Amino acid sequence: MIDVAIIGAGPAGCAAANILADRGFKVIVLEKDKLPRHKHCGGGISLRCVKALNKLDVNIEEVSLQDYKGFTLSYKELMAKSNLGQTIGWGVYRADFDNLLAKSAIYNGARVCQSKVNGFKDENGRIKIFTDSCVRDVQILFGADGIRSTVRKELGIEYKENKIGFCLESEVQATSNNIEEFNDLLHLDFSYLKDGYSWAFPKKQGHTINIGIGGYLKSIQDSGFSLEELLTIFARSHNIPINPDEIHGALLPFGGTVDCFGKSNTILLGDAAGLASPLTGEGIPYALESGIIAANCATKFFEEQIPLVKSYTKAIEPLSREINDYALTLQNRMFGSDAHRRHIVKMCTSNDYFTETVSKIFTHIIPYEEGVKRLSTVRLLPSIIKGGI
Repeated sequence: MIDVAIIGAGPAGCAAANILADRGFKVIVLEKDKLPRHKHCGGGISLRCVKALNKLDVNIEEVSLQDYKGFTLSYKELMAKSNLGQTIGWGVYRADFDNLLAKSAIYNGARVCQSKVNGFKDENGRIKIFTDSCVRDVQILFGADGIRSTVRKELGIEYKENKIGFCLESEVQATSNNIEEFNDLLHLDFSYLKDGYSWAFPKKQGHTINIGIGGYLKSIQDSGFSLEELLTIFARSHNIPINPDEIHGALLPFGGTVDCFGKSNTILLGDAAGLASPLTGEGIPYALESGIIAANCATKFFEEQIPLVKSYTKAIEPLSREINDYALTLQNRMFGSDAHRRHIVKMCTSNDYFTETVSKIFTHIIPYEEGVKRLSTVRLLPSIIKGGI
């Protein structure tokens, strides 16, 4: 019998598989698509991600296409730049990044199979997984299968519609001049959406720039604007050519976590659990960390008979609190309205301390809890910190 089956070969699933297989457990990862596969993502990897990767003995430099040193923050005619003088992120193609993680898990002994999971059934602590080719018996099941998680739906755990985000992105071939314009900086633009942002992430070694735009799905639907049109306008403002046929859309968790992280011997990881930042939409660090936590909890289940869901829920609580309390607070205070966004960027154009603080919050150098405290000390922002303008 298989000890642990993991649905989804993204960062969460592969992180868990890496650790558990290395510890000698029988692990299988079931992925519906053939690897390497495209993943809708800007491809920005933060320092926080690398700390998790180090625990997995995975080297980001194997797939990095550019180091980032800071940010350009924009709102309409306002622009502020922050070069922190150190590497604060890396640019990757997600197909290569996810494949690197899968190879690492395989090297440690995990099996990664292309197989579509249609459902599962828990029979007195033994789980039967129904795939498109066979039935597998396992002791523990990890749902790391993304925002549309089959595992979450089978468990009957809701992810509320008002928490769902949506983004469009495109990896655009670029000239050296296009890429040099960003000068090793990530570009965030708050001009186009009331509760989201546009981005441009250059990747020098790949001669591409990933551009995208995203925010709350319902807000986008209610706005009456075409998101593709807004992305095209944003691209043109930077003289970046964009092919409508190469624009990809994706749902993402943007409004907090699920209320329940699992049932019986099945738990949810990464995007399936809503573990993504409501401030940036970034999910990779939370995916990696949830995978590591899940592997440790599964180990305790097998070796110490500690109930899986209880252990995992307790261990994941700091991530859940960070997202549901502090990141959502920052989301509202930093770009919850046009007035907020304008004031934030205007502050960045005239206050170096504030610019550095905002940049470090966006890159997880400053934890979100600390970020809320620091913004509360900025005297020029009393109305924002109190929740209004």
